[in-house]
Amino acid sequence: MEIKHPRKGDVLPVPLELMTFDPEWVWIYGNSILFAVAGHDLVILLRVIRFGEMPTMWLHRLFRHVFQECKERGYQRWMVFLANNLEEEKKLLEIAHRYYGAHFDPFQGDLAMGVL
Repeated sequence: MEIKHPRKGDVLPVPLELMTFDPEWVWIYGNSILFAVAGHDLVILLRVIRFGEMPTMWLHRLFRHVFQECKERGYQRWMVFLANNLEEEKKLLEIAHRYYGAHFDPFQGDLAMGVL
């Protein structure tokens, strides 16, 4: 399986509230999709969706590919919001700390968004 970007105009195979997206910040790997955005020297991982079976270590391979590509684009840091009350996301926190030297600032509350 290869990790690729969707082509402009592609319809992604998952229900999603994003009506439009920048293909350069979306990665498709088998039955999974990763959405990200960037600002300044920071890449923010917005959402990872798995909509079918995937091989062992799929998420690790996807992250390594995305991080390498972002580093080649000149970005230096990454960020992700993870819930502290979900077991799967607690595991991701441990992995981020152990393998990527992540620093944690506790976050609890709401994230507000609106229309420009």
